[in-house]
Amino acid sequence: MSLKIYQIVRELVPFTEKSVVSEFYRNCSIIYNKNKVDVRIAIPKYGFISARKNVLREVIRLKDIPVKHVKEEIHASAKSSFIPDSKVQTYFLVNPEMFQKIDSVGIVKKSSLKSYKSKYLDSFMYFSIASLNTLKYLYWKPDRIISNDWQSAIIPILMNNKYYDDGWFKGTKFVLILSSDQEFHSYSKKILDNFMIPNCEYDLSDPVEYLKAAITYADGVTFLKVKGKDKFKELFKNKDISKLLKEKGDAFKKMVLEAEQDEDLLEQTAKEYYTYLEKI
Repeated sequence: MSLKIYQIVRELVPFTEKSVVSEFYRNCSIIYNKNKVDVRIAIPKYGFISARKNVLREVIRLKDIPVKHVKEEIHASAKSSFIPDSKVQTYFLVNPEMFQKIDSVGIVKKSSLKSYKSKYLDSFMYFSIASLNTLKYLYWKPDRIISNDWQSAIIPILMNNKYYDDGWFKGTKFVLILSSDQEFHSYSKKILDNFMIPNCEYDLSDPVEYLKAAITYADGVTFLKVKGKDKFKELFKNKDISKLLKEKGDAFKKMVLEAEQDEDLLEQTAKEYYTYLEKI
């Protein structure tokens, strides 16, 4: 195992409430780390995450990370910690104005679309871009960047629309994870304009078009099927989306997640996913 992996996540147990998906991110990361894989994670520093309890430390070179905005640059900083009982480096993006308003219920229990529109959309656009910009300040270039669901599905789109044009990410592959317990929302035209997102052939303010764009531009797509929850059922019936996924071939992977997995199954799941990431 030798890939350098960067995971951009909205939830991660134990920092957010427990869920099947957040445990998948944690368990895979810990297993990779034990196998000498350089895996790192970025997550927002939500207001409910205690810096003291989780031993979040300042990182001098991760201060004042700029994000382009139509009015003025917005700056983030990042604090560092580890997943408990592991050496998995986790970066918490700090910007109180953006992340303080997001509560734990909205992350794990999946707030309504109305709530997302009024409270969270600009925050996750900001987080997605800041997570990418952080890498230059770290002087660290991953082989695989993994984004998840609508919150950071914008990332593979940015990579293919000249948002980053200096060659820093040359050779990096981008993987999008979709999870069946999460509705797929889109960003408003106002937010897209405010963050100066380049136009592309898809209308990114429409959920179906946004998903089509993310699938098109991602090097790989993974669908995490959480038993008893399938909020992608109707979207996957869309003929264009179905066609795009089929065209991905082996770069489209489905995985069924169990609520409870023993140690052997966790190891098997993590290694299976790593093999997939290697082959993209």
